[in-house]
Amino acid sequence: MTYVAVKTLIIFLTFSCNIEVIKLQDGITKVPKSKNFFKKEYREKYKIINLNNVKYNSIYIEKYYMDMFTKEIFDSRKGYNSFLGAIKFYKNGTLNLFSIEKKIDSLPILNPQKRGYRGISYIKNNDTLIDIIVPISDTYKIGKKTYKAEIQGDSLILIDNKKRNSVRIYIENTMLEKNLNYKSDW
Repeated sequence: MTYVAVKTLIIFLTFSCNIEVIKLQDGITKVPKSKNFFKKEYREKYKIINLNNVKYNSIYIEKYYMDMFTKEIFDSRKGYNSFLGAIKFYKNGTLNLFSIEKKIDSLPILNPQKRGYRGISYIKNNDTLIDIIVPISDTYKIGKKTYKAEIQGDSLILIDNKKRNSVRIYIENTMLEKNLNYKSDW
């Protein structure tokens, strides 16, 4: 590849993945700055759906993951990380990915206006997909992660769209009333 081609590719990748973000009140979580981000990127392009059998009064907490190299299934609570992913779905097709501490027995207040990465579920090429705007690099650069999604019984199964054998399994947990009063507006 020529120098010009490499430089053009680097510029394209830099600008095509760049999402302008703001921090939420927790001081950590970054979400798209534009109030119309999900409208322009998803609602105007795709059919927004809710997963079949998703429970809106529940949160799905990560329980297992499959290592993409060894293809072994691991208990997420036993991993080195001190946080678990927790996904809350809303009736308008949106969702939040919260980080919750493994050692806490009860859920903290999960106000999507103050914390939690934002996402949306939709149909593309007959696949039910979830996109979540999250850190995608070790330097916490914000970008889009795409997953194939499916509810089976009390489990939410997410398959990374780029790393096909990277699978995460979330188990349904009923939420306390204090976490059900929030709405998503993206």
